[in-house]
Amino acid sequence: MNHLTQLVHEMEDYVSKYESVNVKFSTASVGWHIEHSMMTINKIIYALENSDSTKYQWSFKLSRYIIFTLGKIPRGKAKAPSVVLPSETILLDKLNSHITEAKTQASKLDSLPVNSYFKHPYFGDLKLKQAIRMLEIHTKHHLSIVRDILR
Repeated sequence: MNHLTQLVHEMEDYVSKYESVNVKFSTASVGWHIEHSMMTINKIIYALENSDSTKYQWSFKLSRYIIFTLGKIPRGKAKAPSVVLPSETILLDKLNSHITEAKTQASKLDSLPVNSYFKHPYFGDLKLKQAIRMLEIHTKHHLSIVRDILR
């Protein structure tokens, strides 16, 4: 089991508390953070699967360098693209569906070509290894918020 799959399973452990909110840490619910994380995993792995490696373009991005070096995303500094924003109302069935899909998608990572890539809105083109690292950092970020909400 890869590390991202472990993180998905850890997120799944919090589904029963999906309606919990603590505005001291986030105006969004636990369910919102879980759904956003799963949507991000699913969309990025889908993009990796369908990428054309001949179109990859490396570029230096200071934000990528800092986040990847620190291994953390500062809270409240970035806005999620609309394609990975959950609806206002979090439905348990939909949440569980996203988790199931994320488990399936994460299991595909080991079989993807190393030159697979996706275009990140802040970090530019990320090849497979970088994309996995970004997904791990992102998922840990939201796990941390979920834990804080539930304290």
